[in-house]
Amino acid sequence: MTSTVLYNHATPLFLAVEEADFRTALDICTQFPEQAAIFVINDDFKRLPLHEACRRQAPAWLVSALLEAYSTGAASCTQWGQQLNLHLAVEYGASPEVSNMLLVSYWPAVAGTE
Repeated sequence: MTSTVLYNHATPLFLAVEEADFRTALDICTQFPEQAAIFVINDDFKRLPLHEACRRQAPAWLVSALLEAYSTGAASCTQWGQQLNLHLAVEYGASPEVSNMLLVSYWPAVAGTE
């Protein structure tokens, strides 16, 4: 089950990913996997840590951990239902391994059957 917090109350996991501190993000995700299901919002965006990881070109091992912690995240859209994680990964130049992982996790993102 997801929840939402304002950006000024962002989770440590989200902030670590946003700062591209991927090792710390992995540690937090491992210790507190529930944080992977928390959307962070402000006036401009609504994102999960997985969305942010795709934007920040996070390594596949972190994306894998985020998907393991919250597999439904692969099917979760950003604000106003605009972008899935796969869309962000492609737009921001994520590795092929990350893109493939997201494809396997949520095929409708590319198949157009969501």
